[in-house]
Amino acid sequence: MSGGERQRVWIAMALAQRTPILFLDEPTRYSDYLLVMKEGKLLLQGLPEFVVTEHTMKDIYGIEVAIHSDERTGMYMMPIGVK
Repeated sequence: MSGGERQRVWIAMALAQRTPILFLDEPTRYSDYLLVMKEGKLLLQGLPEFVVTEHTMKDIYGIEVAIHSDERTGMYMMPIGVK
């Protein structure tokens, strides 16, 4: 089984267990396309700059964040509060 296939199996196992929220570090390492899921349902998909927004984090995950961009490290989030 390839590394990508193993990643998909782990994600499928977590979804089968009905995990309410998944925080994944590079689940699709070689792709710039994101999928936002909650409670096993696909809510959003697209490029990170359109999917990872302050509005998305608050509405879907109940977390208030400030999103910044750094020339060296790229996009990052700073927690502000919880809804």
